[in-house]
Amino acid sequence: MGMDICLCVERRGANGLWERAEPLVPIQYPYDDFPYPVPGLEREALYEGRNRTLFRLLQGPIWQLSPGGRSLPYSRGLPDDVSAETRAAFDCDNDPPDLFGMSWLLLAELEAFDWSQPLTGSYHRPSGESVTEERPLSHWCKHFLGTTVSAMRELGPPEGVRAVFWFGN
Repeated sequence: MGMDICLCVERRGANGLWERAEPLVPIQYPYDDFPYPVPGLEREALYEGRNRTLFRLLQGPIWQLSPGGRSLPYSRGLPDDVSAETRAAFDCDNDPPDLFGMSWLLLAELEAFDWSQPLTGSYHRPSGESVTEERPLSHWCKHFLGTTVSAMRELGPPEGVRAVFWFGN
C-alpha cells in the first residue's frame, strides 16, 4: 500500500523550450494507449518507486521535519510550459482521472534544499522488531538523491533541469 511517485525529468533545450531528458531505451512492456516518443523506444525512468518520506517532502509540509525545519516548494501544479511529451505521459497516467499533487522542482532547488535536516522514522526489521531512529533526510531519501538527482546533474545547469511529478495509486 502506498503512493506512486510519477516523475519526468525535463531540460531546457537550445531553443529555450523544455523537453524530456531521460534516455530512450527499447520498450520492455508495450501498452497500446501510451504515447511513445519514438516507435519501439520509451523513456528510461530516472525514478520509480514509493518512498513515504520523499512523498511527504514533495507533497508539502504534511508534518513538521524539526523545529525550524525547511520544506521544499510544493503544489505548484504542472508547469505552464511543460513539454508535450511530459503532458502526454501525465494525460495517459490520469485516465481515469485520479492523480494529484502535480508539481515541479528545479535541480537548483533540490540542490539548495537542506537534506541534512533530522527526521525521526520508524521501520520493522525482518525479525519483526520495530525500530525508531533519527537520521538526516538524506538517509531516508538516499535512492532518490543517489540515482535521480545525480542523473539530473549530468543533463544541464541546475536552473535548466527540472523534475515534473505527480502522485497516484
